[in-house]
Amino acid sequence: MKRIVMAIGNNYPGYNQKCGSSGLIDDIFAKSGKLISENEIVVTCGDSYPENADTFYPVDIINAYDRVKYKYGYSKEIIAVFTRVEIRKISNPSVQTGDNYTESGIPENRKTEEFLEPIDIPEKSAIMTLMSDGYLPIIIGAGFPVVRELQYYNNCHGMVNNYSSSSLLGTLIEADELIIISGHKDEFEGIVNSGKLLKNITFNALMDIYKSGHFNDNITGKKIKAMLDFISKGGKKAILMSADMDNVITLIQ
Repeated sequence: MKRIVMAIGNNYPGYNQKCGSSGLIDDIFAKSGKLISENEIVVTCGDSYPENADTFYPVDIINAYDRVKYKYGYSKEIIAVFTRVEIRKISNPSVQTGDNYTESGIPENRKTEEFLEPIDIPEKSAIMTLMSDGYLPIIIGAGFPVVRELQYYNNCHGMVNNYSSSSLLGTLIEADELIIISGHKDEFEGIVNSGKLLKNITFNALMDIYKSGHFNDNITGKKIKAMLDFISKGGKKAILMSADMDNVITLIQ
């Protein structure tokens, strides 16, 4: 049995209209059913949100899992979890707002600013307990940003990227694998110069491609960085998948 973090990002109906087509999340759960049944898995979805963003409750994801669970006879129950994510205390955090992305994965009609870097997830022990007790925890958003004040936490205005938060969670709970699922099919075109998918690429090889600036600063680059961070901190395997659950990049130690 493996411990796995599966990051589905914003690939669900009602949030990202480009990625979240009807039935997409059902397909993801249907195709990953064996993986979910035989392993300890935590699912993450969405980014964290600045204070002025609309509150979101991705009930669609929970309902989708229930439909697939009933259809295929899964036994594992899903449970939604809100988490905090600790960041380093900074004076002027950058904030991203809005949901629309261009074909290249760059946010449109807004400034492209840096996400806050997560350093801890206070609820990590509770998540591990739920997994070991046989539940399928789904983490709502990348976590609400907080800063530590002595032994307590205070809210922080800013935004954390789901993929960096998922990578950190994988490290904190000592996960074996990080799986990132992307609905942006266009981002895989030309992901390497040869146009071929990267199967079982080593850390050093992918790091060289990343450092060359091939991924620039788009959403694909954030996913690649999350995968590299996970492997560099002890993870065994990081996989970037399409929404069809086909492996696009498999990163190994």
